[in-house]
Amino acid sequence: MKAAFPLLLLVVISTLSGLYLGGVFTPHPGDGALTQLNVSADCVGTGNGCEARGPQGRTIGFSTAANAHPMRPFDVSIRLAGFKEPPARVELSFRMSDMYMGDNRYSLSRAPDGSWSGRVILPICTTRRLDWLVDVSLGLADETVTASFPLRLGLGEDAKAR
Repeated sequence: MKAAFPLLLLVVISTLSGLYLGGVFTPHPGDGALTQLNVSADCVGTGNGCEARGPQGRTIGFSTAANAHPMRPFDVSIRLAGFKEPPARVELSFRMSDMYMGDNRYSLSRAPDGSWSGRVILPICTTRRLDWLVDVSLGLADETVTASFPLRLGLGEDAKAR
């Protein structure tokens, strides 16, 4: 029994050290309130972009390259307005309303003009659906702000009413 104690102590210390170094016990930007901004009803998400609005005049603008296509890299851009400070991080991920799309979170980079951008790859849907949701997350000092933008590809004007 005495021989097992040092081994048990080593396991506990190693586990706690790993959790601390991995960031589990350290605060992260956005570890506070969660605020969801509302996306305009006419948002399609490709080319022209969309905007989500929230309290205090805060907005998140989302746009993609007009030629966005599943499984091919394309550029995305996030524009922010009304925030008192720039976020520590801006991330986005893709999903569908009733389908798991795998882990596909992207961290965006801040540009000199204050926008955030990155090159992403849209996961393919095995059922050939073309209606993704783009979840944008901003990590502020004491709050996480999110918005979910629709992204419809390859649809004509007549398909917007679906």
